[in-house]
Amino acid sequence: MSDDSNSGPESRRTERVRTLIGATAVFNNGNNRVACQIRNLSSTGAKLTLSPAVSLPGSFILEIPSRNKSYKAELRWRQQDQAGVDFSGEDPSADRDAPENQLEALKKENAILRRRVSELVARLAGLGHSERPE
Repeated sequence: MSDDSNSGPESRRTERVRTLIGATAVFNNGNNRVACQIRNLSSTGAKLTLSPAVSLPGSFILEIPSRNKSYKAELRWRQQDQAGVDFSGEDPSADRDAPENQLEALKKENAILRRRVSELVARLAGLGHSERPE
């Protein structure tokens, strides 16, 4: 892994913005979680700070709770308490948990249940029951 911490912005694909955001590196099938700080961030990667005693694997999930985002991250360089990562895409499992996706799933489930209740009420009516259950 090369250290690109001294390379200028001209070598980056997108501009990174200075930040101080709490994040977590998750790896080993979710069994390992390492707290870190995002020091600069772009749509394609980030510079992290974390304990120099902690090792990171070549790839992991970077969770950013304050932004409700998770990314597949590839470690590009590591030097003492700093690390550079590239994002290889958003973590698809995180998308399922996004509030808007949960709401859409609940709406679909609700429509299915309403249809099923209507079918059952019709069957009960066919058997001589005229009251709809509450």
